[in-house]
Amino acid sequence: MQADPHELNNVADDPALQKIKAELSGELHNWMRDYGDLGLLPEAEYMIRSVSSPYEYARESADFQIDRILAAAEMVGKAGENALVENLLDADSGVRYWAVIGIRQLSEVAPATFAALQSLLDDPSPSVQIAAAEVLCHFGDDPVAVDRLGFWVIDERPTVALQAARSIQLIGEKARPLIPILYKVLEKNRGEPGARLKYKDFNYAVFTSWSMEWALQELGEEIKVN
Repeated sequence: MQADPHELNNVADDPALQKIKAELSGELHNWMRDYGDLGLLPEAEYMIRSVSSPYEYARESADFQIDRILAAAEMVGKAGENALVENLLDADSGVRYWAVIGIRQLSEVAPATFAALQSLLDDPSPSVQIAAAEVLCHFGDDPVAVDRLGFWVIDERPTVALQAARSIQLIGEKARPLIPILYKVLEKNRGEPGARLKYKDFNYAVFTSWSMEWALQELGEEIKVN
């Protein structure tokens, strides 16, 4: 901080600092394991997995294989395409999710990888489906992927709908077939006439609706963004 107070120089790859980097990384990973860091899963995923509460799930459930999920997350931006595609077939949805995110970071993908992502549109995990649909839209045209996002954005589980809403916002022009659904979501989330808030709450309803508003605006729809 003294030498670079505005933090403009990234020293993470400085050969002289690799020992310190490894020590700090180890401390972070140990903390994540000790406390059952649910940030390794999308919110919709850990809410679905939690029978009682996320807190208890993270600390008591053998289903939360944190070491395997953490290893998959660490592959993002580092692993090659083949290794990531292999993880798309993993039994743990958390590992599959991070494999999809890792593929999103690639500059291009092979046809076989595109096909592997398409197979995830029927994944048991909504979060994996949503992530795969977004990445398919990023790398090409897939009407089924767009339809899956439209399906999940009207899900009654607010965490699932929010994840889908954010993905719809990110796919840009490819979301055009979903315009009627986007308006449907806005109407569903709207507050009572005369209410102080435009939408039902200042939580999932408003954040989901903001994504819908911005997506519609980017598609050229005349809608006021608040």
